[in-house]
Amino acid sequence: MYWTLGLIAAGVIALMTFLGDVVVAICAISFLFLLLIGLPLLLYKPARRFVGYALAWWGLLSLSCLVFQSFKVVAAFNGRTEAVVAICLGVLPIVPAALWVALQNGEWKLFFVLLLYMLASPAASFGGLHLIEEKREH
Repeated sequence: MYWTLGLIAAGVIALMTFLGDVVVAICAISFLFLLLIGLPLLLYKPARRFVGYALAWWGLLSLSCLVFQSFKVVAAFNGRTEAVVAICLGVLPIVPAALWVALQNGEWKLFFVLLLYMLASPAASFGGLHLIEEKREH
């Protein structure tokens, strides 16, 4: 099971090498869309479920952007071999490895961007799932 997840992550990384910058741009644009349109829609009760779906999908998209950006950081500073080994061990080791590499090289902006992605992805997914499962009041 653990190796299967690693191979799926390696496939996602291989796909993201071709579409990576496009997906990161889509992630940023959709985040702005959620802030400017999604947050005001939360005041309107029938639209909460739609915003919940949008948040849950944005959480998954930002998680894939996090893994891709982490792979790029580790590959840029420590070489692709170490990045591929970290991906094959599973998705989890690549993110702390990228945070550690960013700290070692004094890349504070990169460190905080990765940390923000790391905190925002599960928060958006769980918040979206909570909005989807919210009981309707009659």
